[in-house]
Amino acid sequence: MRMFERVYRQSAITKVRASGIVGESQYVVFEDGAVVIETPKGVHRFNNLLELMSQARPSSPRPSLRLV
Repeated sequence: MRMFERVYRQSAITKVRASGIVGESQYVVFEDGAVVIETPKGVHRFNNLLELMSQARPSSPRPSLRLV
């Protein structure tokens, strides 16, 4: 299966809950809670949304991404 610019083994993939594009970045949220984000600087994987939010840096006010 090809996702973003990488090839992932089918056994490593679970069902996708949500996916989309924000600016130049793409994101995928899996049923098991894992989140994968591809930015121009690289691909980042988080085990769950709490881990993602703990890595977030405060920035200027701009539209936010709400993952449900």
